[in-house]
Amino acid sequence: MIFSIMLEYKPVNCLIDNKLRKYVFSVEMQEWVANTLLQACLAVDLKKFAVVQPEELVASLSNEQVADEAGKNPVQVGFFHTMEQAKNQLGI
Repeated sequence: MIFSIMLEYKPVNCLIDNKLRKYVFSVEMQEWVANTLLQACLAVDLKKFAVVQPEELVASLSNEQVADEAGKNPVQVGFFHTMEQAKNQLGI
């Protein structure tokens, strides 16, 4: 679904708000999310991807593990504690 949405709208930047997420991505889910998002980001030449981190430490670490799973790529990924910080990174 995310892939088709990104292909339709072709964003330059992406902002994900995970602040209220309470669960941890399993290793399998981390791989799936990393591969799916990376393919979508590369398909539309996404420049920046900002993620507002969950308040739970373990859940926020799983976000960072997803980025690590994606490996080196041209998309600038940033993790933030507040929506304001994330928006500033994206210039909005």
